Amino acid sequence: MKLVLLLCVFISTISWSQVFVNEASNANGTTLVQSDGSNPDCIELFNSGTTNVDLRGYGLSDDPALPLKWQFPNYNLSANGFLTVLASGQSDTNVVNHYETAVFANDTWQYTIPTSNLPANWNTLSFSTVTWTAAPLSIGYGDGDDVTNLTGPITSIYAKKVFTVADVSAIKAAIFDIDYDDGFVAYLNGVEIARSGVAGNPPAWDELSADHEATLYQGGTITSYVLDFATIQSLLTNGLNVLAVEVHNSSTTSSDMSLIPYLTFGFNQPTIYYNGTTHPFFQNAANSFFFNTNFSIATAGETVYLSDPTGLIIDSLVVPNLDPDMSVGKLTDGTATNFMFNTPTPSQSNNPSTGYTGFENAPIIDTAGGIRTTSVSVTITNTSLTGGVVRYTTNGQDPTGASTVYSGPILLNANSVLKAKCFPLLTTSLPSATATETYFFMEDFTIPVISITTDPTNLYGPTGIFDNYTTDWRKPCVIEYFDADGVKQFESRASIKPDGGAGGSRSNPQHSVTIEPAHNLYGEGEPVHYPLIPEKGFINDFYAFYLRNGSNMWNQYPQKDATFMRIMRETNANSQAYSPVIAFVNGNYFGVYELREKANEGYFENNYGNDRDSLDLLSISYFYGAGVLRTVKGSDTGFYNMRNFITTYDPASPDYFQKSHEKLDLYNFTDYLAGENFFANADWIYNNMKVARTRTEGNRWRFFLQDMELGLGVWTDYNYNTFDYFRNNNQPNPFWD
Repeated sequence: MKLVLLLCVFISTISWSQVFVNEASNANGTTLVQSDGSNPDCIELFNSGTTNVDLRGYGLSDDPALPLKWQFPNYNLSANGFLTVLASGQSDTNVVNHYETAVFANDTWQYTIPTSNLPANWNTLSFSTVTWTAAPLSIGYGDGDDVTNLTGPITSIYAKKVFTVADVSAIKAAIFDIDYDDGFVAYLNGVEIARSGVAGNPPAWDELSADHEATLYQGGTITSYVLDFATIQSLLTNGLNVLAVEVHNSSTTSSDMSLIPYLTFGFNQPTIYYNGTTHPFFQNAANSFFFNTNFSIATAGETVYLSDPTGLIIDSLVVPNLDPDMSVGKLTDGTATNFMFNTPTPSQSNNPSTGYTGFENAPIIDTAGGIRTTSVSVTITNTSLTGGVVRYTTNGQDPTGASTVYSGPILLNANSVLKAKCFPLLTTSLPSATATETYFFMEDFTIPVISITTDPTNLYGPTGIFDNYTTDWRKPCVIEYFDADGVKQFESRASIKPDGGAGGSRSNPQHSVTIEPAHNLYGEGEPVHYPLIPEKGFINDFYAFYLRNGSNMWNQYPQKDATFMRIMRETNANSQAYSPVIAFVNGNYFGVYELREKANEGYFENNYGNDRDSLDLLSISYFYGAGVLRTVKGSDTGFYNMRNFITTYDPASPDYFQKSHEKLDLYNFTDYLAGENFFANADWIYNNMKVARTRTEGNRWRFFLQDMELGLGVWTDYNYNTFDYFRNNNQPNPFWD
């Protein structure tokens, strides 16, 4: 699984240039983490000359037949200078020279505490605030950090700040930062730019928010929203503009409330437009100087090419399959000799770095894993050509330099996970990839088995996902899949993360997890090719799958929700197919799970042929806030536009249903409501809901059935009137209103 690179000495035969591909990584884990949490691949250029180079028209590519696959805009790379480009697959040629905060919380704002709904244009320049109070924000009560300290309780506060923009064309980025308690909606020149915790469009003055505690007074970080560049360019005008924010409390008797907003712009030139500074909590400077290419670097490894504006390739760099947080590049800046680095140095010189020629050869475990009825003697072949030493473990731990040295056959007679790794004798080499085999003894299975192997510290303790199940941390693992006959069908690296809601999926001793074989850092970078769910045998590629424990019914009837799903399979309601599997973690039995499709972009690609990047996916989960419609991928704008049309268009119009069906799949919606009502699911509306639309197939919103196991016999029975429950469910944030 690891591309072994014994000698990375490449002599360039292409045209000479003073600009080189100096370093690159397809395994960026923590080196360059963006404000949205992403960690894209990266490419570093170095100008070895004594003069600046205008990169306009130069190309970067992963395909020699398309050398100008992505081209630079006007940009001068200074003499002996470095430039890091993110190979994110999301093309962006807007580079920020510096950031300045245009609107500070402690500027003088205009605010009001309403007792009725404000006019619809309250958040625009045309609305007069002469009767409002002038005061600095932060504003609120109860947390002890407010400049303008009010007397609570207060349901909502509305605030506006007029500011000036001298040159809209110079703005290439915008970040809205806010510390808030409990929910808010922010507007720029009357158009919504960010929200959290409230659902109304617009919210009523007395709408209550989901609970959210401010963070700054506790020593935490501010919440940041990187605003869409095209949207900002369309909203801003040279001259006067207005930022408006409404903040809502979670109850009418709440003991605290807070609003601390900032608006910061990134400029493409060194000109100072405001005061030349950013607010004290600003944390987006790491995103300042990065172009983004329209391609990423394959996890398995590929070559990155640099070409001049004519398409002539002037340099290239082979990027192998790297371990997390490694890079490859010139050992000496601007030379032809390439090595691998344990510590990447984007936009800095490689010269002080320690370079490695490659990985040791991985050992071969000669005796295949699987189900055994008697003890087995396992041998390992050391394939090192330079005297490397093989070390191994049998408990799932990753081998280290202190692990047992392999010296002869290993006798196994109990469930074991054998891991072996070769440690180099040469100081210029790195340890090999880890070979893994799992052995089961005296086990009798009639359904498939999935074996998950990971270092125990990834599961338990301060950095473990099982002991920290409320997080969305990802950890590396190896999965092995054995069919019902005990034959291993595949093995793959993958990521593993906690998944599920607040009802027990995460917190039960038998945890629910998502496995991602295609994860670009911990996985193979591509899906596993195997029909994991026989019910949908046409799906052979799984980028990710969900191992569900049954949630609220985990130790009673774990397949209850899956049964409901299967009953609804022939309807128009979206549901996730599943197959039962037995799971072992580091050789220990973890019980029967439902191996399910994930309701993500892969689901729509597999079931509808939709492009993975053309999806709007929204979710409501009690785990993230009851009744809060959360954007998982894409945007929620189209959903609210659909809702507003259906609730305001004349239902007596003869084309009402047809026009509604163009925006909301009414066949899906009808069967979805029928399913929720038939199974009497009271753990719903404020929870357990997903809705999505595919922009390349129909462009209509569809609802997902999910997590219905509390219906028919737990919280409700067959006499339960779910229609009345739905109609009388007075949630604080009804997204349907």
